[in-house]
Amino acid sequence: MEIVEKVNFHYEYQLAKRQLPESQILKINREYEYLALLWGDVEALANQQKYTHKYLALCEKINPALPKLKGSVEKFDKYFWGNISENFTKLNSKTTSFDVARELGLESIEKRFEDTREVRNYLSGQPSTTYILRTEFSVSGRGVFILRPGDDLENFMARFEKERGQQAVLVSPYLNRVKDFSVILSDNYEEIIYETMVDTQGHFRGVLIDNDQVNSLRAWMSEEDAEIFRAIFKRYKTMGANKIQIDSFFYDKGGELKIFHLAEVNARKTMGEMAYRLFKRSHSSQPYFSFVMSPERKKKKPHENLDRTLISPETSRHALYISEHENESAAYKSFE
Repeated sequence: MEIVEKVNFHYEYQLAKRQLPESQILKINREYEYLALLWGDVEALANQQKYTHKYLALCEKINPALPKLKGSVEKFDKYFWGNISENFTKLNSKTTSFDVARELGLESIEKRFEDTREVRNYLSGQPSTTYILRTEFSVSGRGVFILRPGDDLENFMARFEKERGQQAVLVSPYLNRVKDFSVILSDNYEEIIYETMVDTQGHFRGVLIDNDQVNSLRAWMSEEDAEIFRAIFKRYKTMGANKIQIDSFFYDKGGELKIFHLAEVNARKTMGEMAYRLFKRSHSSQPYFSFVMSPERKKKKPHENLDRTLISPETSRHALYISEHENESAAYKSFE
């Protein structure tokens, strides 16, 4: 029997039980729906966006197992981006990763709050420190706020409270992050590690994959670090997960490079896994593979750059493209 999927890129809003206007949900899902065409393992799609024959031909070249397009049908069998069951709500909650980090004795810099008054009181006592506040289901900069010394606390809290709703809050001092990366662990995949590109506000900008057998990120880590990631996955498996992405980062602490193992966990599809799937299909012979999301489409035409391939449709506000590079310097330049 044919399984029809429907994208839900408003996933974190679903988990947080936040009501969005149907027009906004449609806008979000139409923007990124094409990822389901490129993913693979999707039999049929209840598509809410229309695609040209030219674009579908490009998708089929990248993903020969293109899903059947069913149109905006009322009935579908499952959501594409993530499961919205109660257990998956728990698995994707940042309060769960907060608790797991403490269970495993990992370095802790965050504090958790359930009440806005507690957050305000805590921040008012630390006026000279820059803080990052995250809601329980924040994603790619949404639900993430930075409070800097000198900012008006009342105005800041008013903006934050509007976004927060009833979600728990995680507060941490701002760290000098050197490199963000993610680790995917599952029962079926080999261990996948890649660098994640984010801007200063935490917005996702892409993924850099090192094709070298001696992965540069692995060289930054010890075997003890690898064991910690496996312990995190083992703990999540006891909660019903069979695949997770662990978001982590390196940071500078007084001249010493340290690793923050567990910033958050995603038990859903991720942009990083999308990038990895495209990388594997590319059979790239180059050492580096870039997956770049750019807000530049209306400012210039990235698809005219012959060194990279545009894989998002013309209807998308953000341009998404992939490229291969012979050295690390060229790979990083692809994100500029």
